[in-house]
Amino acid sequence: MGALLAVAALALLAGMGFVAGRASMLREYGELAGQVEQQNQQAERRLAELTAQRDMKQAALNKAAADQERKDADARAEIDRLAGELRDRPVRVRIVAQAGSCSGGAASDAAARTEDRAGDAGTADGVLPAENTRRLSAALTEIETLSAAYSSCRSRLIP
Repeated sequence: MGALLAVAALALLAGMGFVAGRASMLREYGELAGQVEQQNQQAERRLAELTAQRDMKQAALNKAAADQERKDADARAEIDRLAGELRDRPVRVRIVAQAGSCSGGAASDAAARTEDRAGDAGTADGVLPAENTRRLSAALTEIETLSAAYSSCRSRLIP
């Protein structure tokens, strides 16, 4: 009987240890679950804050893009208008014949302009042929379009 009593006492002590260990484990689990819940709430608040910041920045980008699109459309309309004006007019040119000079500096250009005003016999005025006028108009339109595109990009990249 003494052995049976010893086994029962040992089982009782083991059971109490198990219950105490389980209670400790449940308490720790409860603390950890509370910490996880708190971290989840903090994460949800932070996510909402960052989402609001992103939405504000995206709205600013959308507005800037829309503004730039309007500016670009206005520039294209002005280029088209001016190209139409050029298309409907003959282009007058002045041809200056300068012997011995391919391209000069500012001094020779000033001298040439002075001579031109004096009625140099080596100058002539004329109207470009229709094909040349068309090609010049197309080139000017392309140059103006490229210039407007460059200005548009530059204004976005360099405030």
